[in-house]
Amino acid sequence: MALRGSSRGRRSSPPALAVMAKLIRIKFGDIETVPTAPGFYEIHSNNGVPLKVGIGANLRRRLRQHRESRQKYLKLKPGGCWSNPDHVMSKRSILAKHLYFEEPKKNYDLKTENGRREFLSKECYIFFRVTISRAEARELEKISEREGRFRYMGRVSARVEQDQMTANKPIEPTR
Repeated sequence: MALRGSSRGRRSSPPALAVMAKLIRIKFGDIETVPTAPGFYEIHSNNGVPLKVGIGANLRRRLRQHRESRQKYLKLKPGGCWSNPDHVMSKRSILAKHLYFEEPKKNYDLKTENGRREFLSKECYIFFRVTISRAEARELEKISEREGRFRYMGRVSARVEQDQMTANKPIEPTR
């Protein structure tokens, strides 16, 4: 595990520095070392792209849910289609839903459980911080969300629509 906290060469707001000063870095394979206490986490790609920020009342269990990236928890709304993010729900791991609709990654089929698991295991890492309560974790999450650094926040459809507009692709109508 590595501690994150040096602000050398980076400019960041004071609240963000306070959050970063106590974050511990691990790989997805090290989740079993994470305490079962409440906490805050960030998921990043190995090339430093911030992917997801979140919280958990039981941090280890929450991170396991992301690592498992279970297909069975991606549910299609009645009358929906798999190509429309608004028609797909996930109550376990919104990261799984985001990755499902992500552009294909070299060597990883993100539309499958195994592809997402392998991507997370080989291409991503986690920063986490244990907190006193879920409420404290939520406050840290709000600080990070306000910074707007994380690719996967909020609804998946908003990001997909933005990406499609950027690429001048037609946007599928939402119901």
